[in-house]
Amino acid sequence: RTGTVGMVKISTGPLSSKAPDGIVPVETAIALLKDFGGSSIKYFPMGGLKCRDEYQAVAEACARHDFWLEPTGGIDLENFEAILQIALDAGVSKIIPHIYSSIIDKASGDTRPEDVRTLLAMTKKLVK
Repeated sequence: RTGTVGMVKISTGPLSSKAPDGIVPVETAIALLKDFGGSSIKYFPMGGLKCRDEYQAVAEACARHDFWLEPTGGIDLENFEAILQIALDAGVSKIIPHIYSSIIDKASGDTRPEDVRTLLAMTKKLVK
């Protein structure tokens, strides 16, 4: 997230992250990813819904360009439905939410099966 709707940071790799920021229009980022043979954009770090407007703009651009979207960062059981719904409403053809530590039991390190069931139920409700 950049703080500017419609702009994304593409300098996130091991080398580019050490260079001056590469902040470009999301349309340019999608075109560049397609140039490289990519099929999706990983939108990170979202911070859950802290950057809702920026995320929605990325989702809308993905839909316009038939590009998949991978929302990542701060996704949990409280905001998963809203994050998925924004992408669905935009018309994104494939959504790959990255849900990491929020469904992991901190004591055992295992994934909580009940949380997976909850996420599946939410997904089935929204994806008809």
